[in-house]
This record gives sequence, C-alpha cells and structure tokens, in this order.
Amino acid sequence: MNSENNTPLPDVSICLASYNGSKYIADQIKSIIQACDSVENLVWELIVSDDLSTDNTIEIIRPLMPKNGLIISGSNLGISKNFENAILKSRGHFIVLSDQDDVWEIGRISYILDKLKRHDLVVCNLKFVDSKLSPLGFSMWDNITPSSSLALNIFRNRFTGAAMAFKREVFEEIYPFPKGILHDVWIGCASLLLKYRVCFLPGSPILFRRHDNNNSDVGRRQRVLRFRVFSSRIILVFSLFRILISKKSVFR
Repeated sequence: MNSENNTPLPDVSICLASYNGSKYIADQIKSIIQACDSVENLVWELIVSDDLSTDNTIEIIRPLMPKNGLIISGSNLGISKNFENAILKSRGHFIVLSDQDDVWEIGRISYILDKLKRHDLVVCNLKFVDSKLSPLGFSMWDNITPSSSLALNIFRNRFTGAAMAFKREVFEEIYPFPKGILHDVWIGCASLLLKYRVCFLPGSPILFRRHDNNNSDVGRRQRVLRFRVFSSRIILVFSLFRILISKKSVFR
C-alpha cells in the first residue's frame, strides 16, 4: 500500500514527544536512527511533536532529523496529548513511543518487531542509568513485577510509555486519550480491557536516564499529591467504562 505521494507507507513510526529536551535529545535521536537503520529493509519514520519548547530543542534536533523525519508543534498540550499529537501525524503500522532523554540500544527495534508478530502491544524492560549513562545496577522490573491484570494496573500501573510499542489498530480503538490520565496508563489499561494481546518483555534494550527533569520519571509520579492520584484513577475507571459500553463486544 502506498501513500498519496507514492512513497511507501512506513512499517514503523517512532513517535517522540519533546519539551525543553536540549540536554539529552540529540543522544536519543542518534540512537533511534542507528537502531532503525540496523534492521534490513525496514521502512520507518520519526515524528517529533515539540510542545512549544522554550530552550533550543528545535535548533538541536533539526539538523539531526533523518529524511524520513517530521517535526510538528504542540500547543502546551502536556505530555500525554503531545504523544497523541505525534501519533496522529504518523502513518506506520507499528507505533513505537520514545522519551526525549533515553538511549536505545542497537537491537531495540528488531527485538520488539519480532514480538509484535504475535502480540498487539509489547512493553520491554528498562535499564536504569544516571544522567551520564552510567549503569545504576538495576532495571525497572527488579522492583516491580509486570502483570496483565486490569484491576492491578488500574490501581498500580505497570505500563511505561518509553518502553511501549503497539499496532495502529490499538490506537484507533482507544483514541482519544482522556484528559487527566497519563498516556501509558490509558494505552495499557484500555488494551487489556479490549482483550488485545499484551506482552511484557524481559529484555531491556533501553537506557532509561534518571535525572531531576524526567518528564515520565517514576520518582515524579510518586511525588504527585494523593488527591491527584485518586482523581486520575476515577477518571480512568470512568473512561474505561465509557469505552466498554461504546463497543458491541470486547472479545475477539
């Protein structure tokens, strides 16, 4: 299948949400290009949605963008809607989310594409590193156990956006992302509700930086006021109920 301008539709769309990411984003874009180019005959694209950065993020990434890359502007959307904005501009069959401050290892794309042959959404493990990419000696799932239980993920989320990849039809069924819920929580929980095939991968082909300015840092989430956590759970349950009743059947 070809697009209107007679160029092949990409197999994979890398969707990166940026905001004031000048300190680390160059490393991430370079690693994305290396990981994608290492897969033979892969047609891919990179979509960067920048949420009106006030630093020089755009000036840094513009010369690094591949020919199959696109920079679009958000409008102070916030992280979840900024990712949604990137996905809406993408065209690939597989959607891979990317934070602006991580680094992908060379086998990242081949690893998840192999698993997406049999699953609709995959979540890989993450290696924690410091701001200079020095290993911290542990991974994301050393401290938590991934689970495909919808009830558990509603109350204690196991999905991390930086580690997620999914088929386009998943996005099309769960769009739009509700306000007041983090995008990874929504994608994960809605996918479980709709009986998509979800797989947690033990491999950790991403170097996940821990630093004071993480947009999706676990520590930041832990500092969120209890009221906001409770409120987001209420919104999540309501949104899941709404998507449930809008479908004729959740079974496939």
